[in-house]
Amino acid sequence: MAKKIKISKKEALKQPDEFITTTTKFLKYIKENESRFIVFVIIIFMLVLGVSFGVYYVKKVNVAGFAQLSKALDEPDVTKKKKLLQDVKNTKFTDAKHYAAFFLAKIYKDEGNTESAKKELKDAENIKDVYLKGSARLLMADIMVKENKLDEAMKYLKEAPTDLPSFLKDELKLKEAFILEKKNSFAEAAKIYNEIEKSNPDFYLIKLVQSKSAM
Repeated sequence: MAKKIKISKKEALKQPDEFITTTTKFLKYIKENESRFIVFVIIIFMLVLGVSFGVYYVKKVNVAGFAQLSKALDEPDVTKKKKLLQDVKNTKFTDAKHYAAFFLAKIYKDEGNTESAKKELKDAENIKDVYLKGSARLLMADIMVKENKLDEAMKYLKEAPTDLPSFLKDELKLKEAFILEKKNSFAEAAKIYNEIEKSNPDFYLIKLVQSKSAM
């Protein structure tokens, strides 16, 4: 059986306190390296200040970018709207530029400028809003179908993000079914219509789906 080592209270008080010893050594080190320590503290302070200012600046620019975007969308003149949207796109450090790309793509598509529309939609893929992200994918698929790139459009639709809301997922499926019909794959298209009808009877395009599945 191990012997218990007894230490008197008096002896315990005589032993050096570890915290005090460490603190003393640290303070001694600072005193001996005072100039280096001051430089180190200044560098840390400048880094913290720089990061804080950077975060504040980016946040401010981002808010200003969305304010610019709102102004652009309220502009009734298409030419002026395009100019304002382009200005938002050229603004750094703002997510608003990706949204501006989506609305520019819609304008270019309406104008028949599909190449510019596709270029903008590639940028619009970075939109955080899931509704607009899904809408951008549908718009791109429409352009591909118009160009008769049916297989490319199908592949693009199937690569859609998984975080889209259910109604947008069904819209993408519906677009797939339309493309299959264009390819004369009516049985595959009917299968998709039936899947949508069963999984989402409250789908806002359910009457169209039902009319298609009944064919």
